[in-house]
Amino acid sequence: MGTRFDENPALFFILRNVDVDELISKAVVQKSEKLLNKSGRKSGRVIEGDDLSAMFGVEMDETSSDD
Repeated sequence: MGTRFDENPALFFILRNVDVDELISKAVVQKSEKLLNKSGRKSGRVIEGDDLSAMFGVEMDETSSDD
């Protein structure tokens, strides 16, 4: 059995009577819904300019929108 699974891992799904395309589709839908739910929130991983200055010990020039 192990050799056959090594040669064709899809046999595991066939043996368990699982439709691989349906499994992948469900996973994509679930991940998409999760990402869409999180899309309205601001990420906590964004580093603000003041934080960068302190982190690296450098002064950041202020840029204007006229540049």
